[in-house]
Amino acid sequence: MLQVLIGLSINEDSLQVVHNFSNRVLSGFETELLSKGLDFCFYPTKLHLNNTRADFERVYFEFKRLFVTRDLLVLKQKLMSLYGRYVSTFCHGSKRHTCAMSENENNALHALRKDSNIVISNADKGDRVVVLNRADYVAKMHTILCDTYKFQPCDNNNNVANLLKFQNCLRHLKGEMPINEDTYRHIYPTAAYTPTMYGLPKIHKPDMPSRPILSSIGQG
Repeated sequence: MLQVLIGLSINEDSLQVVHNFSNRVLSGFETELLSKGLDFCFYPTKLHLNNTRADFERVYFEFKRLFVTRDLLVLKQKLMSLYGRYVSTFCHGSKRHTCAMSENENNALHALRKDSNIVISNADKGDRVVVLNRADYVAKMHTILCDTYKFQPCDNNNNVANLLKFQNCLRHLKGEMPINEDTYRHIYPTAAYTPTMYGLPKIHKPDMPSRPILSSIGQG
């Protein structure tokens, strides 16, 4: 009975964090879970050494092009030391972390994840979590993209061609010495993807317009 009452009751602080504008009626567990924020995560209960080592190696190769050769050994040593401390702390720490997610929270998480009719997003301002109807969200983003003054449809994907052209331009500048080695390594792109646009709802304004964000992650 206590479990049921907890599931039905909602903390007032949670209501200040979670703003539900969708047709879905959130349960108490769902609201409490969302109130933790979209950046919240639980400490892992198991450490996969191969995956962790691969993550550290990926960091090294991502940063490798930003360092001059003489500093690469220092970077490698610091990452190896950090990796060793991370593994040692997890495997041999005096206090092992345990997953704090209850069965009810786990069920709430899966229920929200399976609902394809909603979109869960951060608000434009403040540490707020917003739940929207997916149809409303898509309609607002479609209106933004249909503004031909700001956006124009592109028939061809020229990402690879533009990437190669820019890389050749940088090599030319480096050869002619207008830019030094450090600058070359810092701005040299290694991949090109089509940017992704998403919207952050402005819950403090009438009709709750979306602030468009053009994410260029993966462009470097």
